[in-house]
Amino acid sequence: MSDPVKPRDPWPFLIWNDYNFIYFVIAIINLLIFVLNIKTMSNFKPQFTISPNSNNCHMIDGNYESFVFPTYRELKSKLKGIMKEYSVTEVCVLRSRRGEWGEWFEYWHLSGNRLTKGKAGWL
Repeated sequence: MSDPVKPRDPWPFLIWNDYNFIYFVIAIINLLIFVLNIKTMSNFKPQFTISPNSNNCHMIDGNYESFVFPTYRELKSKLKGIMKEYSVTEVCVLRSRRGEWGEWFEYWHLSGNRLTKGKAGWL
């Protein structure tokens, strides 16, 4: 007498075998790579670029200087002094924001002795 034919299992991915373990490990590695890339891509230091003693705010002539700071707080504390030193009335600050992905920009204006934030948004 022959053995009866066993029906095919309709849910083979629920059986934990070597192949499923390998696919599981690969999926976890891909997830970690994805999360780490998002964290590293979105976090960059606050910075701004100026064109000294010029009204050329688009930096076409190549005469410009960049400033990078470790924190946004330090940038804000030194921004007025640098703008006065280079005789610039407007700068565009680029930075990342905590918990967000992408580049955030802010226009800062120096009028008299007062520093004010103008337009801001995502690039």
